[in-house]
Amino acid sequence: MSLDIFTLAKGLKEEDCNSKLLNLINQNFMMFNERSILLKWTKDFIDRDGKIINEFQTTFHSSFWEFYLNAYFRQHNYVLDWTHIKPDFLITKPYMICIEAVVANIKLNGISESQRNLEDLLSMLSPPWLQQDFTKMVDEAIVRYSNAISSKYLKYKKEYSKCDWVKPFCPFVIAMASYDQINYGREYIYPMMALLYGLYYNPEERSYFPKATIKKPGTTADIALNLFANLEFNQVSAIIFSCTTTIGKLTSLAISEGRSSLNQVYIIRENLFDNGPRYQLQIVSEESPELLSDGIFIFHNPNAINPLDNDAFPDATHFFYEEDDFNIAGVIPPLVSRLNTSKIFVPALSPLISEYLRQYNDATIDEFYK
Repeated sequence: MSLDIFTLAKGLKEEDCNSKLLNLINQNFMMFNERSILLKWTKDFIDRDGKIINEFQTTFHSSFWEFYLNAYFRQHNYVLDWTHIKPDFLITKPYMICIEAVVANIKLNGISESQRNLEDLLSMLSPPWLQQDFTKMVDEAIVRYSNAISSKYLKYKKEYSKCDWVKPFCPFVIAMASYDQINYGREYIYPMMALLYGLYYNPEERSYFPKATIKKPGTTADIALNLFANLEFNQVSAIIFSCTTTIGKLTSLAISEGRSSLNQVYIIRENLFDNGPRYQLQIVSEESPELLSDGIFIFHNPNAINPLDNDAFPDATHFFYEEDDFNIAGVIPPLVSRLNTSKIFVPALSPLISEYLRQYNDATIDEFYK
């Protein structure tokens, strides 16, 4: 049974609701498929404290992320124990995994999503070396991620680890989604690689380099990187992460199921190992679908007391970093970013998107357009 998430909670008025919820509700015909998929995500979700619908309708992102995780875990036929009010998810079979969900939100007085413009939308497919704000974006994300992860880890140590039903041998995983700045959809793995492993991406060199700290934007305060090297974090087994779990994800999944849509969805993927161009463009369709698992990354802690089983969540992209040896497993090529746009704009955008793809792959004009 699904939750009744589109009927306003008792006492709520429309003006109290999040604009994304109102967009889903009020665009009755246009968003029908998106609403249908989101309802499926809530199937068998147990609202244990009676607050999830109100939270979804007022703050949106945190509940949206939990609904997605519920669907993702159910897709694997993992058994969830809903008998306790915390943690957010307790998987009991085929693995024991304690999972706490969290979102990184835009800072107080930060630029809101309502101010997103065409330039912001098009930047979703722009390579990092063309993004003038790349370093600023990464550093802001690192700060927001660090705050979100640290708060959940502290809660685990003070509360969840002391619960009788959270076994001491059970891996603890933080599942974090980013909604932390206006263009969070193009953060990809760059901030998380720096925060967790101390590997900071240099877009000019197209490579990562070791870095110990960054300055918190607008201050002189240092923010520590390479958290997983810090043994104080050894109770965190892994981080499940996404910065692309959005309404655009709903549209892409609807198109992938063969449902009609007024929109076109483009995806950039990074071809990490195979021959051919490093970056690939996918135009989403029923024949070339986006999967529920696309955009999910799992960063494993090499110093974890209780490591997450390597076979858990096989359809995610997994990152392992031990003794300067970096390995990637699971779904490859991973989703880098997504552009969800009206089909009306496709004729005008197609040449620009092709040019972005050329620049992503550092191809000459003659090579690319021959």
